[in-house]
Amino acid sequence: MNTDSTSPWRQVNMTSDDWRAAESIAASHLRPLLAEAEQHRVITSWWYTRKGPQWLIRCMPAPGKDDEAAALLREAMGGLRERGDIAQWVWGMYEPEIHPFGGVEAMNVAHDLFHADSRNILHYLHQLDDRLLDRDHRRELGLMLASTLLRGAGLDWYEQGDVWDKVAAHRPAALPASFPNQVTDVELAAVRTLITARGSSPSSPLAAAPDWTGAFHETGVRLAALAKSGRLTRGLRSVLAHHVLFAWNRVGISARHQAFFSATAARVVFHHTPGIEDAPTSRQLPSPAATLSSVTTRTDTDPSPERLRDELADHIRDRGTFKSERVEAVFRTVPRHLFLPGVDLRDAYAPKVVTTKYGADGSAISSASSPNLVAAMLEQLDIRPGHRVLEIGAGTGFNAALMAELAGPDGRVVTIDIDDDIVQEARRGLRAAGYEQVEVICGDGADGHPAGGPYDRLIVTAGAWDLTAAWWRQLAEGGRMVVPVLLHDSGLTRSLAFDRDQPDRMVSTSALVCGFVPMRGSTFHAGRELQLAHDVVLHLDGSPSQEGEHLPQALKHPAHQVWTGIRIRDDQPVGHLDLWLVTTGSRFARLAAGPQARDRGLVTPAPRWSGATLYDDTSIAYLALRPLDKHVPGRQTHELGVIAHGPESAKLAEQTAELLHEWDRERPSRPFITAHPAGTLDEQLSPGYRIDRPGARLTVVC
Repeated sequence: MNTDSTSPWRQVNMTSDDWRAAESIAASHLRPLLAEAEQHRVITSWWYTRKGPQWLIRCMPAPGKDDEAAALLREAMGGLRERGDIAQWVWGMYEPEIHPFGGVEAMNVAHDLFHADSRNILHYLHQLDDRLLDRDHRRELGLMLASTLLRGAGLDWYEQGDVWDKVAAHRPAALPASFPNQVTDVELAAVRTLITARGSSPSSPLAAAPDWTGAFHETGVRLAALAKSGRLTRGLRSVLAHHVLFAWNRVGISARHQAFFSATAARVVFHHTPGIEDAPTSRQLPSPAATLSSVTTRTDTDPSPERLRDELADHIRDRGTFKSERVEAVFRTVPRHLFLPGVDLRDAYAPKVVTTKYGADGSAISSASSPNLVAAMLEQLDIRPGHRVLEIGAGTGFNAALMAELAGPDGRVVTIDIDDDIVQEARRGLRAAGYEQVEVICGDGADGHPAGGPYDRLIVTAGAWDLTAAWWRQLAEGGRMVVPVLLHDSGLTRSLAFDRDQPDRMVSTSALVCGFVPMRGSTFHAGRELQLAHDVVLHLDGSPSQEGEHLPQALKHPAHQVWTGIRIRDDQPVGHLDLWLVTTGSRFARLAAGPQARDRGLVTPAPRWSGATLYDDTSIAYLALRPLDKHVPGRQTHELGVIAHGPESAKLAEQTAELLHEWDRERPSRPFITAHPAGTLDEQLSPGYRIDRPGARLTVVC
C-alpha cells in the first residue's frame, strides 16, 4: 500500500467511466460500507474529494485497526473492479492542505466537517438514486450550507460578500465575459433568498438532516474562535473561501456553477438593487439559477407564531414539566420570537437553547435557555401576583417577560446583566413584546439591585459558584431564591430552589439537573482542565495544579472494565448519582469526550451523568452504560459499569464499583441542601457534606 508514513489517513483513488457513475457507486456501495466500518470501529472518520470521474476516498483507521481498514478497502475496491462497476483503483497518498485551511488545529476542524458533509451528501445522493426526491437541489444546498458556515463564523453581510468574491476569484475562467450584465433580477433574487435563508422547509433535505447544517455552523464557530485567539495561520475569510470551494466540490457543483453562484452572491452583497428581495418560484428560474421549490425558507403556508407557541407549550406539557396552569398559560402568551431577532421563526419556538452571544474563544456567554428548563425553574420559583422579582442574567429578556406575566400588574420585575449590549437587546425585546414595565439594569449581578429590594423572589439564570452576601440581604424573609449552583468545580450544577425559613438559613425544596453558561463578573470561577487526548478533557476541582499531573498519561493504558449488574432504566430517577459520588468525599471529575474520541472507542462515558469520573494520582474511572434490551424510547434498560484507565485502573475500578453498589441499595433521588451565610460556625451548620464558598456554606444530604 503506497501511503504517506507520516499521515494516519489511508487513501484510495477510485476511477469510474464518468462522474455520474462515480456518484452512483459511492452512494450505493461505499456509503453503507464506510458507515458499517465506522459503526464497528474499524475506522473513525472518512470523507472524499472529487477529481472528475475519480474519487479520492480518505479513511482514518481506528487505533490498532490499520491493517483491518486496509483489507476492507482493498476487498471493496477489488470487488467493484471485478464486477466492472469501476474502471480502476489504486492506493493514494493524502497530503493535508494545512496552510490553505489555516494550520494544524484548523485542519482538524476541517476534517470534522469533511466527514459530516461527506456522510450527508452520500445519503442525499442515495435518495436521488432511489427516486425518494423529486429533483436534484445540490446547488441550492451548497449555497445554503456555505452561508451557514459564514454566519457561524460571525461574519457580517459585507464580510460574507468578501468570501463570495474570493471564491469567484478561484474560478475566473468559468465565468462568461458577459457576466454580470446577463444576470437577471430573477437570478439575483433567487441567490439572495438562498444566502439569507435561516431555515429550511419541512420537505428540504436539510430539514431531515439537522446535523448537516449544524456541522457547517459549528465549523464556522470553531474557526472564528481560532482566529480570535491568533491560532489561524491564514486569514479567516480566506480559510472560509477554501472551505466553500471544497464543500462545493464534494457535493458536485460544476466549476461553471461555482463561478456563477459565488459571483452572483458577491453582486447581491455589494451591488444590491431595491426590488429584488422577493424570490420567485422555481419555474421562473432559468438555468443555472437556483430552483427554490423544496429548499427555500418559509412560505405563506407556514404556521403562525401563535401556533408554534402552542406547539412548544404542548411539548413542555407532554414532558410533565408544567405543574401549574399559570406557568403553562404564560408560555402560551409571551412571544419568544420577538426576543430572538434574526432567528428563524421555527427555531425560535424549537425546544432548544439558542446561543445569542459568543466569547472570543468561541464559547457561549449568553443564550436563550432551553424552554423546558425555563418552565421548570419558573415552577421552582412559584411567582405569585404582586411579587417583587429580581433576575440575575437578563439574557434576551424572554424570562423577564414570563415573570412579568406571572407577577401581574401589581408586581415588579427587575433584571440585571453585566453586558451593556445584552441589556440593550433585552430592552428592545421587552419593548417589542409590550413589557416596558420590566426594569433592565446594566451591572454586576453579584451585587443585585438593592434599590428595588427586598424581593419576594430572586432567580439566577447563569451558573453561579456562590450565593453572594448581596443576594442574602436583598431576599425577603420567607422569600424564595432559585439558583443554578455549581456544586463542584468540574461543572456539576443543580438548579436549587431555596426557601429562606430563617434569617441565616435557606433550605432547598427541589434540585434539578441542569447546565448553564457560567456567571461572569466578580464571582466568576473556573475549575481546572486537563487534556487527556486530542478531544478528551478532564474537568477537575480547583486543587493545586500539580495534583493530577500524571493523569494525562492515563489513556495510554488499556481500559479495565467492571460491570456491576446494576440495572437502570431510562425513566428511573437516578440523575443525582453524580452528586451522591461527590458527597462520598471521593476525588470527583467530569470527563468530556468529543465525537472522534467516542467514535474511536477511546472513551465512552455515560452521557446521563455528564462524564462522572473518579480519579487518583495516576488513574481515572468513569461511569458507563451498556444496553440490555432493544431500544424503546424513554424505557431502555442499561447495565451500569465502570471503565478505568491508568496504572491503578483495576483497583480504582473496583473501588468505584463498590460505591455504586452502596448507592444502589437506596438509590437516593432527592438531595436536600441547606445554605448558611459565610462565617457560620461549624456547630451551627446543618448535617451533611460541606461546600464552602466566599458568601455561603452549603451542606448536602443525598
